[in-house]
This record gives sequence, structure tokens and C-alpha cells, in this order.
Amino acid sequence: ENCWQLMLFSDGEGELVSGGETFAVRPGDICLVFPEADCLTRPVRGPWTVSKIGFGGKYARRLLKALGFDEINLIHGGFSFLMTHNFSPDLSFDFQGAFDKICSAAWDNSFDAAVQASALLYELLMYTAVLADEGSPIADDSDALAPAIDYIKANYSQKLTLSAVANKAGLSESSLNRLFKNVYKKTPWEFILGERLDRAKRLLTRHGNMSVAEIARLTGFSSASHFIAAFKEREGLTPDEYRELYFV
Repeated sequence: ENCWQLMLFSDGEGELVSGGETFAVRPGDICLVFPEADCLTRPVRGPWTVSKIGFGGKYARRLLKALGFDEINLIHGGFSFLMTHNFSPDLSFDFQGAFDKICSAAWDNSFDAAVQASALLYELLMYTAVLADEGSPIADDSDALAPAIDYIKANYSQKLTLSAVANKAGLSESSLNRLFKNVYKKTPWEFILGERLDRAKRLLTRHGNMSVAEIARLTGFSSASHFIAAFKEREGLTPDEYRELYFV
């Protein structure tokens, strides 16, 4: 059976070898390895601590594709970046804690423990996908956009206007557009849509009884139909299909 591996490097320094290339890995790096990958990890310096979670299942590949994973992904921690990915300082999620809880639940053969481990794994993959999707912003431009990002994150559920977002950052609308494309490789509206969809995914997976219409309202979409169409366009699944994958 196909088996994916999610690895978190928490101590020491080492190397990951795949496809004839060697990547340096340090504490804070996260690596998702697909079954087809010929992947080897080896220590280089200091105590070498790697947490590994193996997972599979009928819908695993489809879910990972919906999350945007199509190759080995490395995300380096500590507010620096490795390759083209960076760790987001405003993403408050305890990756090591999630790994530890999943590993603890795996030793318990009860149904409740299996459900808990599955829920934690999906949440862990979702946050890993958020990191991989955020790109590698240029420091000065990223700082200039910080007030706009804070405003979007605090008000994503409200009706937003480009002029209001630009005003919060002290920028013109044209400068706002330019900086977003330079930093995040997307327009402000694409960023706002992504924020709303990411928030919606969390609600879908944490609140099984919450209706799609209510989630659409809470995440700033003008209607349930608009939310469903936007969700399916980005994720390849309807909100209900995505939720079904999570609660299988």
C-alpha cells in the first residue's frame, strides 16, 4: 500500500537526499515525502532528532493534491526560509506538539484514539500546506504590507474594499497591487480569497455540524453558492466533499 511520510526535524543538522539532489535540513524543517520518492535522511552534526508519521488510505492522494502538494516540500523554521518556502511568524500552530499527540494516539488501539489521530493529521497537513503556499516574501516589501495583512486577517469575515486595505498600509491601490504581486505572487483579492478559504477549511474540519451556508457567512462570502464555487475552483472538491474526506 502507498505510504506518505511527514517528517519534522527538531534537533541537530542533517541531509535529505532525493532525486540525486542533497538538501540541508535543520531544526524546524518539515518534509512531506510521497511514496514514489526515493528519499534518504542522514545526520550531519549533533543529536539527530526526526519525528516521522506514515499515513495512507483511499483518499490520501486526492486530499494532498487538493492541498497543493505535488512534490517534496521543505519548510524551514525560525523566520528564515529554505528554497522558496518560509515559516510564517503569524501562524500560531504547535507542529511538534501535534506530532507528539499523533504518535501517542497511534499507540492506543481504541476507536476514539484513531479518530483523534486522524483529525490531528489533517490539521497538521493543512497548516503545512499553508506554510508551503505562502512563498518567500522580500523583507522590505513584506514589512510594508504587514498592516494590510493584519487588517485582512482581522476582518476577512467582513465586506472588504481595496481602498480600505490600502489605507491601513498607507499605500495607494496601485502600490498595494504591486507589492502583493511582488511578495505573494498574487493580487490582494486573491490573497483575501485564500485567507477566507483557509479559514473555511478549518471550520469544515472542526465543526462537522456547521452548515455550508453558515461557514460561507462567517468567512466573508456573499452567498453559499459563491463560496462553493470558489472552494471547488481552488480545492477541486466541494466543501461537503472536502468535509467527507476529513470525517471518513
